[in-house]
Amino acid sequence: MKILRNNEGMALVMVLILSVICLAMTSGILYFITQSTRMSGSHKRYETSNQAANGGAVVMFELASSRGDEDNYHYPSKLALVNLTTPSDDVGGVNCITEKLLSSTADWNAACNSSLSIDRLDDSTYDMAFDLGTYNVYSKVVDTVVGNTAPDSDLDKNGVSHPDSGEVVVQRIPYIYTIEVESSLPTLNERAKSSVLFFY
Repeated sequence: MKILRNNEGMALVMVLILSVICLAMTSGILYFITQSTRMSGSHKRYETSNQAANGGAVVMFELASSRGDEDNYHYPSKLALVNLTTPSDDVGGVNCITEKLLSSTADWNAACNSSLSIDRLDDSTYDMAFDLGTYNVYSKVVDTVVGNTAPDSDLDKNGVSHPDSGEVVVQRIPYIYTIEVESSLPTLNERAKSSVLFFY
């Protein structure tokens, strides 16, 4: 029986072990760099989509502020919207935009959609659609609480009563709109959804 009593070959074994350790560390560093780049790109695309959704909310604010006035709520020269459509403007013979902006949710016609979900393939599930850059934006009013601030109400908005004359002044109560907005790329790989409460 032959017994080995020298250290020949140990250097090769140590080099191989250190090489494996260095390779594992290098692979780990490359993996984390790659993942960080992917996460950064994904976050950037989401932020862009979120900004498009915020733009959609602004358009809906202008729509609500106009109370559905056909001549005022499109604002094409100010917003330069591309492919602006209002498919639910007339659903089953009912002007849903006017219904949603001027009456309480309970008084809406059954043809007017009030669900929170938006399906880009079903134009009855949103009130307005347009393009912002490469993003498609869909928005809708899903709930309305009627106030007394309609443009033709001519109500004083300074308090509940007048201190000198005893004249009763009606307190200003705003309309409250709950608005859903969704923006997405045509490929649907990036999208953002916003829920907005708008007092007017």
